[in-house]
Amino acid sequence: MRLRLAGGSHRTYRGHQGQLLEFCAAFQLDPVSLTEAELCLVGAYFAMGHSVNSLGSFMSAVQSFYLDAGAGELPRSSKFALFKRGLSRIFGAADEVQPTRALAWEELTDMVCAADQRVRAEVSFAAQLLVAFSLALRTEDHTDGRLRWGDVYPQLDGSVEFLLPPGKSVRRFRRVAIAARPGEGGALLWLRRLAAATPLWARESHMPVFAVVDEAAMKARPLSRSEFVAQFKAAVETVLGRSAVLYAGYSLRRGGVTEMLMAGVPVPMIKRHVGWVPTSEAICGYYDHAGVFQMRVPTAAMGRRRV
Repeated sequence: MRLRLAGGSHRTYRGHQGQLLEFCAAFQLDPVSLTEAELCLVGAYFAMGHSVNSLGSFMSAVQSFYLDAGAGELPRSSKFALFKRGLSRIFGAADEVQPTRALAWEELTDMVCAADQRVRAEVSFAAQLLVAFSLALRTEDHTDGRLRWGDVYPQLDGSVEFLLPPGKSVRRFRRVAIAARPGEGGALLWLRRLAAATPLWARESHMPVFAVVDEAAMKARPLSRSEFVAQFKAAVETVLGRSAVLYAGYSLRRGGVTEMLMAGVPVPMIKRHVGWVPTSEAICGYYDHAGVFQMRVPTAAMGRRRV
């Protein structure tokens, strides 16, 4: 089960891959040996019925199809880059979307410090915020039981390592880490608090880290994506005093990436930390120049990786 995509991503990819096969069948093309020009045609076909802003997700699904078939990387070079740019210029104005707002580190710590340490659910939420932000995770990668207690490795220096299951960008298990931080912003501190508030039977290696625990019935179920997003939006409104309309689970991922960029972490290192391939341009869309980040000075880098 853990060697596949999260449920939502799997359904999206399956739909996108079905469209690829439909196009290739109609034009008698081999879906795993497309030329760069044919790949551009596939992209244009997709954009005719969808937002041009969804082209990246579609191509990720096509790349996943290629990798599953053992066909390697998609033929994307200068011609494909020009095609994407032209498509954006044609449809961009009508297709413009408002991205979710990135969460700043100061805003994150305000939300974390507002957690009542006497309430397990609030301790869990604080720990989840720190993990999602520091590792710049997609929402589906830290909800619905994707992260388990056996995946968490506290280190003597105060950092904490994680074994993350395969996802949209990385098709293998990978180790990432969150560096030690002093005070209430330390991820390991809140994970230890969560462990202390969690019954021993609910902390076995196969059990989800972020879960709804019923101690009386000795049952635990993974916290769902929708439950986490609802908690997050409620905290944006009650703690930060802002409308939650422009905030979503991806606000943590965008905030984590922006924080690392503002800290001066080299882009190749950020891509490794987040799980993007070296050629990915996704980082450009995650950098939030607006608001609080515009006036900030670089801070210490969050993440680290062992060499």
